[in-house]
Amino acid sequence: MRKLARFLIFISFLLIGSGVLLNYQIDVKRAYEEAKKHAPIEAQNSYVRKDDYNFVKNVDNAYPNNYQELLNTIFSIINNGYDEFTFFCGNEYSTCLKDLDTLGKDQETLSTINNYVHPFNTFENVKIHYNDEGKIKLEFDKYYKEEDIVLVNTKVDTLYTSLVNSSFDDKTNIKVIHDYIINNTKYDSKRAHENILDYKSNIAYGTLLEGYAVCGGYSDAMAIFLDRMGIKNFKVASADHVWNALELDGVWYNLDLTWDDPVVSDGSDYLDDSYFLISTDRLLQLDTSQHTFNIENYTELKSS
Repeated sequence: MRKLARFLIFISFLLIGSGVLLNYQIDVKRAYEEAKKHAPIEAQNSYVRKDDYNFVKNVDNAYPNNYQELLNTIFSIINNGYDEFTFFCGNEYSTCLKDLDTLGKDQETLSTINNYVHPFNTFENVKIHYNDEGKIKLEFDKYYKEEDIVLVNTKVDTLYTSLVNSSFDDKTNIKVIHDYIINNTKYDSKRAHENILDYKSNIAYGTLLEGYAVCGGYSDAMAIFLDRMGIKNFKVASADHVWNALELDGVWYNLDLTWDDPVVSDGSDYLDDSYFLISTDRLLQLDTSQHTFNIENYTELKSS
C-alpha cells in the first residue's frame, strides 16, 4: 500500500507540474501577443502634422488590422519623424505581409504618403523588412539632414519675420511668400534636364539658400511656410511634377510656384500668378501635360 501511495503521489506531482508548465506557456504566449500590440508612435521632433487627411490619418499605436490601418500606421511613423520603427501586424490581418510586399513595390502610394508629411520628415528611400511572424521593421533615409534643417530654419525665421504681416489675411501673406520665392529663385534646368547636381534644388535648401529649385524644392519651401502659418496643406504629385495644395476657409486650392516661375528663352526673370490658389478644374484647363494626377489619392481637391 505504501508503494502504491508513493506512485499515486508521484503521478499527481507530474500532473500538477504539467499544468504549471501549460499555464506558463499560455501566459508567455498571451504576454507576447499583448507586447505585439504595444508599439506607441510618438513625436520625434517638432515637425509632426496633427491634421488628418482623406487618404491617411494619424494613429498613436502601430498594430494595423487592415490595409487602410497599414497606410495610416506608415504615415504616422513617417509623420512623427522616425528614422526606423518596428511593429507587428494585427492577428486579424491575415494579408498584412502580402499587402506590405505589394506596397513596397508601389512607388505611387509611398510617394503619396510622403506628400502628406512635413518636408523635414519626408524620406528619400525606405527599406522594409518583415518575417513570417508579422514583425515589420521600416528604415528611412531622409531627404533633409540635420545640418540642412538648421540652415533652412534659420533662413525661414528671418524671412518669416520680414515677409509675414499679422495684419494681412492668409491669402495676402501667401502671395508675398509666393512672390519672394519666385523672385529669388531660378529653375534648375541643369538638374531637371541634364541630371547635373550643382545644387540641392530638389529640396527647400536649394530654393532658400542657393537660389535654385526644381518642383520639389519650390513645393517644399512653400510647404514649410504654410506649416509655419498653421495652414493645412499637402503636396500633390503627378508622374512628372509636384506642387502644393492648401485649405483656406474650408476650400482647397492648388498652388504651383514652379509654373509661376517660367523659364524664359532670354534668361530674364518672370513672375506669374496663373497657378496661384486655383481650383482643380482651372488647373486642368490651364495644363494637362504635367498636372494630370490621381485625384483618388488627393480627394480634398475633388471639390475645389
